[in-house]
Amino acid sequence: MWAEVIGQLLVVAVVSLAMWWMRRKFPAPELTDNGPKLEELRPKYQIWSVITLFGNMALWIPMTALVFAGLYPLVVWHSATLRDSPDTFVFCLQPIHYLMPAFFVGILLSSFVMVGILKLLLRERFAEFGRFDNQRMGMNQGRLVGVLIPVIGIGFTVVVLRMLNIYLVASPTELRINRPFGLERRYPYSELTAVVTAPASIARSGKRVQHRLYQLQFQDGTSYSTLFMPSRELDGRSEEMLIDAILERSGLTLQEQPVFKAGELEF
Repeated sequence: MWAEVIGQLLVVAVVSLAMWWMRRKFPAPELTDNGPKLEELRPKYQIWSVITLFGNMALWIPMTALVFAGLYPLVVWHSATLRDSPDTFVFCLQPIHYLMPAFFVGILLSSFVMVGILKLLLRERFAEFGRFDNQRMGMNQGRLVGVLIPVIGIGFTVVVLRMLNIYLVASPTELRINRPFGLERRYPYSELTAVVTAPASIARSGKRVQHRLYQLQFQDGTSYSTLFMPSRELDGRSEEMLIDAILERSGLTLQEQPVFKAGELEF
């Protein structure tokens, strides 16, 4: 309970700090320029700020879906490139994981579309509405978006490329493992020393989690667990089928233990 409360307070603090920084970094020039002030413009454009808010919210989901629709075939194609034979298993992040980066790009795209709609509806009044909105927010939103475009674009590209390269590939001759933070490691089946399974694990919080997991242990002392691995390939082959193939190719037998202790499993 306390962890959730602290987490929520941290979110509020971070958002407040971000808003304070953006207002200092991107001050609205309209606050000092000659022209209509905020209170003069509010009666004319307050309703349009509400329309903008709900318009962005309404566009958010379709824009996210549009980005996701573009990522889905990329994920499927990349999975196919990792499979060098029909007997090769490829376990990588499922397409659903890519909703998060698509979500952030969807925010940016929805704002672009909404600006276009507002320009169409307000016509010559759009500049004045922009003045009102900048004064209302206390920042130059045009300059802010100009900074956010490359930041979100670069961040999106880096995250997607990293996500594409998180996988376990089990070919007939070797295991190829690429963890979230690191480079691909290749292990011939002769370097696999044990395959261990347990029906439950102990989380770092001390809670017992009922879920069958597997751990691959190697000669160099490293290991890999299926804790965060998708339970199926994109083509539907299951985790159990993967383990059966690894056991057959390595000549090992599956070792059963009651539970994996906290910190015992690695991604």
